[in-house]
Amino acid sequence: MQRRSQSKGRTWTRGVAELYSALVLVAATLALSYLVFSQVKFPATAQPVYVASMTQRFGSPSVLRLLVNSSSSSSAAEFRVDDSSSVSGVLALVSGGYTASSSLCGAGITTFFSVYTGAGLLSVSVDGTASIDGIPGASETVAQGWHELMISNSSRCEVTLPGGASLGYPSSLVSTIPFTQPTPQSFAFLVPFTTSGHTITIALTGGVETYGF
Repeated sequence: MQRRSQSKGRTWTRGVAELYSALVLVAATLALSYLVFSQVKFPATAQPVYVASMTQRFGSPSVLRLLVNSSSSSSAAEFRVDDSSSVSGVLALVSGGYTASSSLCGAGITTFFSVYTGAGLLSVSVDGTASIDGIPGASETVAQGWHELMISNSSRCEVTLPGGASLGYPSSLVSTIPFTQPTPQSFAFLVPFTTSGHTITIALTGGVETYGF
């Protein structure tokens, strides 16, 4: 009888120890999950416009990519970097700061804007460097829609649309807001930079979002 009681006691103790170990493991897992997910920005569902993701590509210049989502179908109204607004002209990076230009390109500056095209080969002729939708190079096969061009240190530039037509500025097919629109509720913005400490303000018809970098 005594041996049986001792056996039951050991079994009960071992069961409690196993249960305690399991609870400690669950608690540790939950704590780790909190540490991981607390670093991710989850915007409130009531927020009409918000930055969904941010990526950076370092180079000369470096490029910031912001993906901005809207809670409803929207269109882009204004893009501002620091005190320079797309309302005033083509945005350009110059000497670490930003300005608005009256030209699609210029020596010593990096301009960024978007053009509307049909599907096909979009190309830009420059004596500097260029990228289309963040892809370095002077030509790219694109789908119909808005596409962002970035032109660096070029004293001349000519944009050729699919089909061979040359695009001038100003034009209804050129937007000084630098964006692509993957879906009716999402926008991608590419911004060149060489220094930090800047503020971006994005105005969509669905709302406004501000982002510092």
